[in-house]
Amino acid sequence: MLSEEREKASEARQTVIHKIAKKSTINSIPSKKVSPFHSCQPGVISLLLHAVVDSAQCFMT
Repeated sequence: MLSEEREKASEARQTVIHKIAKKSTINSIPSKKVSPFHSCQPGVISLLLHAVVDSAQCFMT
């Protein structure tokens, strides 16, 4: 039961993060002078890292 709920929560979080990442990449395309890493907000990167760690933990358990 618990693992199923956690899986659903992580899936929902990943879709949200995917949407955020998509928006940030779309916004960073016009400014080609700036590298994509600089235009990407630190918050988005940390969110992505959390998602990766979260999904990894789900697979480990």
